[in-house]
Amino acid sequence: MKELDFRSFFLVLLQSLRLIIAVAVAMAVVFGVATGLMTNDTYSARCSMYIMNVSQQDNSTGVSANGLEASQKLVDECIILIKSNNVIGEVTEQLNARGFDTTVDAVRGSLGLTAVENTALLRITSTTEDPELSQAICEELMDYAPSVVDYAMRGLVTLNKIDDVSEPSKNSPMVARNAILGGVFGLLLICALILVRYLMDNTIKDEKDLKDRFNVNVLGVVMDTTGSVDKATGGSGKKTGGK
Repeated sequence: MKELDFRSFFLVLLQSLRLIIAVAVAMAVVFGVATGLMTNDTYSARCSMYIMNVSQQDNSTGVSANGLEASQKLVDECIILIKSNNVIGEVTEQLNARGFDTTVDAVRGSLGLTAVENTALLRITSTTEDPELSQAICEELMDYAPSVVDYAMRGLVTLNKIDDVSEPSKNSPMVARNAILGGVFGLLLICALILVRYLMDNTIKDEKDLKDRFNVNVLGVVMDTTGSVDKATGGSGKKTGGK
């Protein structure tokens, strides 16, 4: 197997530059088209709610440092309550009553509930293929979830609305991003294949290869003049100086 230094690495790839560009562009087109054809459009709506630990409120400031820390720890418990069958089931019934045809599993699967770092703020995101459904899920959660949390926590924790539900926004398919990823993948793949092929090629191409392979000095090089002779004789292919 040949040894490959940085200079050889560059020269080998440079010689196949057109092939590399062609493969990269082709893979970018394939990934982009496949994404557009195989991925359905999805839309997301968002809202935010604040978790207040009522038991540790300070009457003068509204909330104490200890109360804020306790609220942060309660975020995970509130997420579990919001995703419970009680809440999701009620939300699903309300959605179907509004004309949407959905299921408990579909509603639960559309939800993304995350705690904003170092705060007691809960961010709720609903992602579906229907922008109106995504918005409606967030609206129903904001209406029904606070009462469930208040009841389950025996009035010690309240879930307060921070903002209204955002307008749905389209977030997929990401054709441009996937096309770029496809181009990068194709670029790396063809470069790897070219280098592997070069390293595995044991044929002797010039005097340097001959010297490196057999450790001998090259005294001279015989040029292949077949093409020149044919051209000089008008392509007749006749030989001179022999029978």
